[in-house]
Amino acid sequence: MQPQAIVTADLGGVAGNLVRLRPLPPQTAVEPGEMFGQALHRWRTSRRLSLRALAQQAHYSSSYLHDLERGKKPGNVDLARQLDEALQTGGELERLAPGPAEQAPMKPPPRIRPATGRDGWMVLQIGDAVLVLEPSEVAALREQLAES
Repeated sequence: MQPQAIVTADLGGVAGNLVRLRPLPPQTAVEPGEMFGQALHRWRTSRRLSLRALAQQAHYSSSYLHDLERGKKPGNVDLARQLDEALQTGGELERLAPGPAEQAPMKPPPRIRPATGRDGWMVLQIGDAVLVLEPSEVAALREQLAES
């Protein structure tokens, strides 16, 4: 006998109703090179769940899940765990979820270009910002740099 998915859902305000879905197709491990959103879509459709139904189970909006599936938003480990539980994936989405370093690419540090002016003034260009230091500030900055 093939396994069937039984999920609890909120149907018309009556929480806790059981919905019996069609037999689950056999699933294999994550496809080579598969990204988080692609795997989420594959698992959701293999379970014959709509975005709205999965959103109710995982407690996320269907538009957010749609953006995840399309790769417009990154996933995270906590979200992946909830989706793994809802979709009964055995932890496959968690293994594909981007870690903290992958979620927000780091920007390169701003370029600092000092220019010494006449009378001991200094102009620092840091990225798009410009900082003008008067002579006493320049002397204090040089002392701090010499100490470190």
